[in-house]
Amino acid sequence: MSFLNLIRPKWNHPDEAVRLSFVEKTENQTILAKVAGKEPLWLIRIVAVKKLKNQILLEQIAMHDENVSVRIGAVLKLKNHVVLEEIKKNDKKKDVRETAANRLKRILEYKMAKTYGIKIVDCRICNEELHLPPPKQEGYQCQKCGWSPICESCIRKGSRCGKCGWCVFVVMM
Repeated sequence: MSFLNLIRPKWNHPDEAVRLSFVEKTENQTILAKVAGKEPLWLIRIVAVKKLKNQILLEQIAMHDENVSVRIGAVLKLKNHVVLEEIKKNDKKKDVRETAANRLKRILEYKMAKTYGIKIVDCRICNEELHLPPPKQEGYQCQKCGWSPICESCIRKGSRCGKCGWCVFVVMM
């Protein structure tokens, strides 16, 4: 190991494993922005994009990054309807267009749910969306530890609690 590697910032280290480890641990938005924009390895850029909060930078990445997976990761974090609509209509890659369309749909669903008092959560086992009605806010939870929410299809499959391993779920009210 050279002396230069000791004083060089970890996000700029020549070893990919060191850079990845640093990006996974850091919350510094300035460094994450640099990594998301300039990192040569796309896997590390994806990790940085997932942690990035700067919507302007996410828009630029979603529209201009050379790697489709990195662009999809940025689209999944976008909140700007106009940008998402433009990506949905004009992106060259079908996967990116579909992701933008799904993101727009999900944002609209959340706005509608908020308007009507419906709680939307994801099943902790299969990630299926659960729309819980306002009066009861019911769903399934583990009878032993209270872990929730779980969707009905995972209950029918006999899924076990991801927290304690128990397999009895009850309707929560």
